[in-house]
Amino acid sequence: MWGDKNMTSMKVNLYDIATILRKEYWEIKKGTKNIIICFSLVLIMPLVIKLYSERSIIPINLFFLLIPIFVSLGTSGQISMYTIWEEKKANTIEYLLSTRISKYIIITGKALLPTIIGYILSLFSLLILIITSYKTFHLYSGEMNLSYFIILFIITFMASLITIFIQIYLKGERFTPTFSFIAFSAFILIIWYLHFKLYISVYLIIVLCIIISILLVWLCGISLSKYNFS
Repeated sequence: MWGDKNMTSMKVNLYDIATILRKEYWEIKKGTKNIIICFSLVLIMPLVIKLYSERSIIPINLFFLLIPIFVSLGTSGQISMYTIWEEKKANTIEYLLSTRISKYIIITGKALLPTIIGYILSLFSLLILIITSYKTFHLYSGEMNLSYFIILFIITFMASLITIFIQIYLKGERFTPTFSFIAFSAFILIIWYLHFKLYISVYLIIVLCIIISILLVWLCGISLSKYNFS
């Protein structure tokens, strides 16, 4: 009986997340300009590879690893920020909060679609890198194992959550990109330091990222109850 209740609760939560995803899809669909910006970012990034110089202080293998990450962070953050702006204009968040849907499910759904789009675009940018710089990329592609793509997805999800969290607290939209960029950059540097300087296992970093993601969902949920979007 306990198992049946848990299964029913899980089905309801998945249905609610799907509902939020559909709503977010229609919000994003209206933002043609933002979609163009995101795709432009994906197309421009591989050109940076062509301009890469041997005199750069950034190791070339790290350079290949970072481009998909910055594409995913930039696109997911931009899309998350846009959907929150639309919520403020239409005052639809109040309606969502008045339904039976948990505020944590609302946050998860709002962050998940930008995450999926950002992740797909990062993979697309990686494909462009492979096509445009195959000989150079081939030498370092061994570092992109399964754990890299898992971390890429998780930090993309975290980027969406961070943007939502900042957007809830900051009433002025013009400051959101700056604070989001600082938060993203700091987080990437922390991951780099933990793995490449302290030699912490990548799987331990994955667990840490999952814990931080759960904490961010909880913080965003609490913030959503306290602060309105009007």
